[in-house]
Amino acid sequence: MALQDLPLDLLRPGSVAHYRAYVKLFEGTDVAQKIAALTPQIRRLGLEFETVDKRKKDLGASVENLYRFLNLVGFISLLLGAVGIASAIQMHLQQKVRTGAILRCLGTSTSGVVFIYFIQASAISLAGALFGGLVGIGLQRIFPSILRTFLPLTIPNVIAWWPILTGVLIGCGICLLFAVPPLLRFRRVSPLLMLRSADARVERQSFALDPLLFAAYALIAASITAFAIYRSETWLQGLVFAVALGVAVAIFAGVARLLIVSLRRWFPLSWSFTLRQGL
Repeated sequence: MALQDLPLDLLRPGSVAHYRAYVKLFEGTDVAQKIAALTPQIRRLGLEFETVDKRKKDLGASVENLYRFLNLVGFISLLLGAVGIASAIQMHLQQKVRTGAILRCLGTSTSGVVFIYFIQASAISLAGALFGGLVGIGLQRIFPSILRTFLPLTIPNVIAWWPILTGVLIGCGICLLFAVPPLLRFRRVSPLLMLRSADARVERQSFALDPLLFAAYALIAASITAFAIYRSETWLQGLVFAVALGVAVAIFAGVARLLIVSLRRWFPLSWSFTLRQGL
């Protein structure tokens, strides 16, 4: 709106007004040199300036920050999915204890039994990663047509296969890493478990007493930290993100453990069977 079109009583003592002037330079003018020469005078007058290149740079920085943020959000989603894979593998292995014991009785080595279920975990992880890649390709086909309706830009609809392949490999690798601890615990399946009841389980052992299990958890932590550093602007930001994620996981694990111990110790025995089983 032009200044003469404003109401006369709009600007009065105490009002704050911002004026904007657009300057069009001659074709072939060195904008950077011109701005460098005028900057001291502009600063002295308390003015601000913005060029096309500066706006492009600011917009690019904002998009880059959004890209990094979405990468970290996607990484957290991947970790949640990996935890789900680990839980599913754990429950699957608990149901296959007798099968593993039978395989041991038939002469299969401990490593052979573990490798059998490692192949199954690999298939599940690869199927999930491929499904995620296909969903991403589908969304990439749909979103540009939607964005064209309200963005005055030409958005290329080209599939970048290398990021898709990288995402599939990273997703499959992270899921396999989280599946390794349950698989390592399955090494302790004894052939004698075949003679026990159908609900025979592999006893859990602290990773402090199992070097391979400790190495698996250390590899998971190192992989998460390395990926966070790779996706962050600086190594310090990635390290802080990984540490904060570890602290959050530790808090959740501690609260869950405290809840289990509290329920076992102070749960009212006078409550009904339904409430006791539900809690």
